[in-house]
Amino acid sequence: MANIHQLRRIGSNSSGDKVGVELPRDDIELEGLLDENGELTDTPQVAISRVDDGEWRIERLGDQA
Repeated sequence: MANIHQLRRIGSNSSGDKVGVELPRDDIELEGLLDENGELTDTPQVAISRVDDGEWRIERLGDQA
């Protein structure tokens, strides 16, 4: 079953409001992006592609240790 999360306003710029969504902590841990204190160990770039109506794909870019 999919995790359900709400889109949230995270700021704005000259093009308007920006929104974001939380990624599940367990998934971020599996990627090795959290240290033992739960802090981010890296700030990877991601590509976000619109796949279809209501569907997006998020892919981590660059070196994936």
